[in-house]
Amino acid sequence: MVAPQLWDRHENDRWIAVKMGHSIQRAAKLAVGPKHVLAKLIIVLVIALACLITFWQPMYHVSAPFQFVAAQKRTMSAPYEGHLKGVYVKAGERFKKGDVLAEMITTYAQ
Repeated sequence: MVAPQLWDRHENDRWIAVKMGHSIQRAAKLAVGPKHVLAKLIIVLVIALACLITFWQPMYHVSAPFQFVAAQKRTMSAPYEGHLKGVYVKAGERFKKGDVLAEMITTYAQ
């Protein structure tokens, strides 16, 4: 008859840190033990899914064709009179330093 009261006093007349330690120890035994395997598996899967949703960053591949275009168009005038003989580079083509872009006719028969 006295045993339940003595057990209650034994459990509740301890420091709070000791009570917390014993509660953690009992919870760990329940978490690792062989009972309720399905519930434990579901909890682990929910935690794994939450981690996946939170931390996984998929690679997005965005294709966006573009073209370099001059911000401002400028008119260049030659220092002498003449007409274009030929244009060797078209808009959008690549060229290097020193390439001839266009040629002018500067001589006139008078």
